[in-house]
Amino acid sequence: MISLLLINFLVALNLKSAAAAAGQFYRIKVPVGILNCEQEAAELGQRYSLITNTSPISVSCSGPSKIISENTEYKLFVLDLNYKTPIDYKTQEINTFYYGASFLEGQASNIQGMYSSMKECLTDRPFRVGEFEEQTKAYVLASTCEKATSSTDKSYILRVDTVGTPKVQLFSVNDSEDNFKDEIFKRSTERLINLNNGHIVSHVGGFIYYFAEQTINPRSENFGDMSQTECQEQLGAIQNIVQKHVNGQSIVGCAHYLYGGQNLVSLRALWNHFAYFDMTTPTSTYSDYNECNRDKSRVIVQSQGLGQTVLGAICRLQEKGSNNINGPYEMDIYF
Repeated sequence: MISLLLINFLVALNLKSAAAAAGQFYRIKVPVGILNCEQEAAELGQRYSLITNTSPISVSCSGPSKIISENTEYKLFVLDLNYKTPIDYKTQEINTFYYGASFLEGQASNIQGMYSSMKECLTDRPFRVGEFEEQTKAYVLASTCEKATSSTDKSYILRVDTVGTPKVQLFSVNDSEDNFKDEIFKRSTERLINLNNGHIVSHVGGFIYYFAEQTINPRSENFGDMSQTECQEQLGAIQNIVQKHVNGQSIVGCAHYLYGGQNLVSLRALWNHFAYFDMTTPTSTYSDYNECNRDKSRVIVQSQGLGQTVLGAICRLQEKGSNNINGPYEMDIYF
């Protein structure tokens, strides 16, 4: 038994050593230019050496490839590079970034591309590579244009590869501004990106592309329906609740919308990243907003007496889309 365990250990150790010797494999298909395939491979190896101050294990041309777009054939060279297994993946691993998007918020991917054709992507490529290096302060190892992977959306993505993970990265996010018609919420996603120190570089196909140190994931919540006057009166309260609970900047306001044929107003807030609000609704109801509003101080003091940290209280219509805008009302207590 001991001999078998020892043999298995030595085999595993040898395999691990072999894997370390083999290093990491990297492949990219670059557009054909004035250089031949072997020259492009040599250029790739030189860029890797300049960026990392180390030599790759090997670099080679694997032959031609192509993409057909709009009845036009675009030729590519397949380049392969092997490099030593990184000791520090954050600074030595080759990473890929896409000028592309998915409906998974905050995720830049190769599912849906910025470009409708290969020609458009190739034309924009030099500018975007320069933009990427300027924004991230990282050198681009290689870049290319590829077909997006979506089976329903015919588009093309610009792929940019770096060595190491830049502090500032390229992200994309679904633009939700069409969901909000009020002036306070117009271009709200862009405003949240700017408020959280992001830099927007493009707005294409319902997605916003931006550079930032962290992803921007816009979140919103409806804190209840009420009249316009009542909403305006409670803006300070909801701003206080959100600011105490949400990291980063937020946007609060009164959103007007149509529900069941009625024009209603909701107290709404938007912010960056997920936040869960602890909330309770006392069983008592109020005939109108004024009765509810007068009772706020008592309810807050009572909750605090029970050892609870109260962020604030909001009075809202008991039923969404109520035919009677005057009531009944309920109070939500936020902790």
